[in-house]
Formats: sequence, structure tokens, C-alpha cells
Amino acid sequence: MLSKINYELKFSNKRNSKIITPCCQKSNKDLKFVNFVGLPNNYGYCHACGESTLPQSLYENEKGELFKWNKTLNKLEKTVIQNCHTESHTNCMTDIKKHDLTTKVHGFDTNYGVFSENHYLSSPKSSKIIDKTVIQKSLKQPASNNFCKYLYSNFKAKRVEQVIKDYRIGTTANGFTIFWFINLLGNAQKSKAILYQNNGNRTNQIRVNFKNEQGYYFCLYGEHLLKNQSKPIILVESEKTAVICSIKLPQYNWLAYSGINGLTLDKMHVLKNREILIIPDISQKAVNVMRKKSEDFKRLNIDFQIYDLTNGKTDEELQEKEIYNKDISDLIVSP
Repeated sequence: MLSKINYELKFSNKRNSKIITPCCQKSNKDLKFVNFVGLPNNYGYCHACGESTLPQSLYENEKGELFKWNKTLNKLEKTVIQNCHTESHTNCMTDIKKHDLTTKVHGFDTNYGVFSENHYLSSPKSSKIIDKTVIQKSLKQPASNNFCKYLYSNFKAKRVEQVIKDYRIGTTANGFTIFWFINLLGNAQKSKAILYQNNGNRTNQIRVNFKNEQGYYFCLYGEHLLKNQSKPIILVESEKTAVICSIKLPQYNWLAYSGINGLTLDKMHVLKNREILIIPDISQKAVNVMRKKSEDFKRLNIDFQIYDLTNGKTDEELQEKEIYNKDISDLIVSP
């Protein structure tokens, strides 16, 4: 038996001037958009255009699982996190674990789980492919870089070994960590080499050896993992975040779009017709960048939700609390 979840919609007494309004896609400096109490910043009423932005109707069964109406399939289906808002950052992992994130199956053989190259939704921008012998050479001693050593010192060795293998994390001769950007067909298009400190924090030393001008272009980091269609998809900003989250929550496919402005239309094409959850870094700026991409998502029929970890706080307030620009992996490894 499913029961509809009712929202108690009350206007907030405090208006956020830092957001981009979901209806008009304009700055809220004039404070004409007012939020609803207890909901993310993209839900509220706009006095400029007179439009209310409301959360989609949700239904809950006796197990606490959430469902929404799929207009395309004309039926209720289990859904990704909809109430992407929590009053406490310490509860965010509980929120993610509580709900069963599900993906739509597109381009896969649903009987055998085998990816078909004929259905590969490639980016419009084709890239040269990196010789696999170069990649294999970097994988010989994966634990010899500081990032992998950090992982081994903070997480279970078996999980770390599996994730290093899954993401094919490599090492340079001078200790840089190599993140290989491998597409859905299993070919590496690009690499990013980063020198990390012993505490897992990166230095300013970053190398991208395969250049755009040479014909090598980034895809989503971890894109090749989409071959496993049984795992729901979560996007984060950095490669490090994707790796750490994959260790802690291996039931999801964790992909990285590489930087606050890294989710380009070219990278999005592989997500066409899919359902995803996006978890930007903890800043209003990062969240708003994702919200502004809503038209691109719709164009590619990407069913997306944004998990806003700012809890409605401005970037100035986040800086005061010393959580500005942190990400979900920081919450995972924090005491």
C-alpha cells in the first residue's frame, strides 16, 4: 500500500539573495523569490513571475521506500533521493543509504547485463585513445603514491584494492597519482596526474600530459563503470571524492565531472536517458552551477536530482563554519 507524502509548505522568513531562481533563472538579489521552510533553495514562490516551484509528489510504502510517477513509462517507480536536504551534515550519509537510488536501463542487455557497443551514447567530440601499454606501466605499483597510501591507512585494504583496480589508479615514477579517464568502451581518453601529501590533501602540482590540442579530451571520470547497469549513478566534482565514496558506498557508480565547471555538454551525452544524482561541493556557487544546467539535462532526457549539502546557507556562512568548498568525502572521513 502506497501513501502520498504531504509537504507542509510555509514561507521562510529569511530570503536568500545568493541563489539563481529556478523559474526565471535570474539572480535573487531583489529577494522576490521566497523559499519554503525545510526544503532546498530551488523550491518556493517567485513574486516576479508568480510561479511556484514545488517538489514532485512522492509516495511511500510500508518499508519506507519512495516512489514517483514516471510520465514516460506511465507508472510509479522507485526513485532517487528527492528530499535532498538535511539539517545536519552528519546525517547526509544516512540519507543516502536510506533511499534506494535506482537507474533506468538504457543501452544494456537487461537479461545478461552485457553492454552493447551499438548503444554507446558517445560524446559529439571524439578523442584520441591512449596506448594501453602506457596505462599498464602506471599500474604496476599502485600503492606507491601518497593518495593510495592514504586510502590504505583510512579504509579496509580489500576495499581499497578493489577500488584501485576498478578505477585503474596509476602512479608515476616520481610519486604522482594518475587518474585515467576511461570511456564507456574501456579506452582511456585523458589522464590527470596529481601529487598528494601524506594526509590525502593534494598539492598544487597537477599535470595533464595528453593535451586537447593533441586531440585528447576528457570524459567523465569513472565513465567505464557504467557498464554495470545494476548500480545507480552519482556524480561528484573531484576524482578523489569519487574514489573515496566508492570505497564507503560501493553499491553506487561514483563518477566525477572534474571541477566546478567540468560537467560539459560533451561529457553529459553518455548520461542520456539515465537517472542520476549530483552531489556538488559544499558551496552555493557549486550548487547553482549545476542548477543552471537544467536545460541541458532536459535536452538529453537526463532525470537528475541535486543533493544540496549547503542546507540553505550562504557561502559566507559556510566559510564561518569552515565547511565551505568541502565535499561529501570530507564528511565520510570526518570523525
